[in-house]
Amino acid sequence: MDYKKIKLSKNKDRFIYGNVKGWQVKGKIKGNTHQVIGIDPGVNFGFVVIDKEDVYVYYGKANTRPKNERVEYSLDVKNLTEYIINILHGFYQRTCVVEGAAYGKRFGQVQLAEVRNGFFLGCRKYSNNVYVSPPATIRKVAFGGGNIHGPELFPTLNHNAADAIGVALMALDMENNHGNDNLSVL
Repeated sequence: MDYKKIKLSKNKDRFIYGNVKGWQVKGKIKGNTHQVIGIDPGVNFGFVVIDKEDVYVYYGKANTRPKNERVEYSLDVKNLTEYIINILHGFYQRTCVVEGAAYGKRFGQVQLAEVRNGFFLGCRKYSNNVYVSPPATIRKVAFGGGNIHGPELFPTLNHNAADAIGVALMALDMENNHGNDNLSVL
């Protein structure tokens, strides 16, 4: 699916779900018939739902708890993921891709892994089609090159939201090509 087909609204709506706060931007993607989810995980996250021709981009922060409760971030994002999938969109057994580790990064990877797991488990509750892929592989599939980043293509969005569009486009590529050669299941 060509990223150029995605047209986003300039308007954004605030959301608060439990201890997670963020924004939602709506958009359209012409000619799509699939339903997929793409997630750029972290305490600052991007979460994209593509529902046929409708695009829903969520982004925000899961780090609104006191410092001594950080272990709860993974539960916060798991609950948010379940809410978005089940209550807002009613998705079941849809392809979901979660961005994996950037292997060259040295700091913050443990906390990121915990939060990634929360998103993964939230998706896994409703689908067996949940995959994890490294960022460079996602960018290559979604944008045509591993060095092309979402914010370069969607400059009006928060960088996590822009990167999550790439993750969702990789999930669309899987749906369109019926393959998951570039992904691993946890």
